[in-house]
Amino acid sequence: MRWWPRSWASSRRRQCPAEDLPMDGGSVDLLTSMTAAHWFDRPRFLLEVDRVLKPGGCVALLSYGMDMELEHGDVSHTLNQICQEFFTALIPFRNPHLGTSSIQIYKDMYALCSYPEKLWYEGLQVRRDITVSGFIGLVQTFTAFRKYLETDPREAEELCRRISNKLLDALQVSTPDADVTMVTKYFYWIARKPQEDKDNS
Repeated sequence: MRWWPRSWASSRRRQCPAEDLPMDGGSVDLLTSMTAAHWFDRPRFLLEVDRVLKPGGCVALLSYGMDMELEHGDVSHTLNQICQEFFTALIPFRNPHLGTSSIQIYKDMYALCSYPEKLWYEGLQVRRDITVSGFIGLVQTFTAFRKYLETDPREAEELCRRISNKLLDALQVSTPDADVTMVTKYFYWIARKPQEDKDNS
């Protein structure tokens, strides 16, 4: 996990375990993590969050599922059937810790958080333009694909070639530089550390 001190412009980035942050207790206004918290030791991380946050400070954890969709005119349904084929082929290579989706890990962590002020949200859809080759390249960064590549590089590469060709056929184009719209489905939770009781301060 990387963190940036408030004076980040004049400081170097630092790397450290999320469960052992190099900040003073009660010194942090906002602690965030993007698509990483599913690897943390949940109880230890939440204890560390409570240690470093100021009273009134917030923790926000954000991630997305491996159920991205592609949109392009009237072939969107066909594109998503192909995407589903791609993702289904990777499920056997997902880390057992993650299961078929990491969302449950975030829900469990949310339930473990003892702060009374907290919010869970899922269904945030973010659309961005991407090329077919860009989409394939993104999926190739997934840990499940990297495991597939280690296990059977020939089959992993063949899967990418086959999926790319199917997407191009559906779009009726010949170049993987063709644009589509990718829909990423995010979920997040945010919690606020209680303020100190003024009568006890």
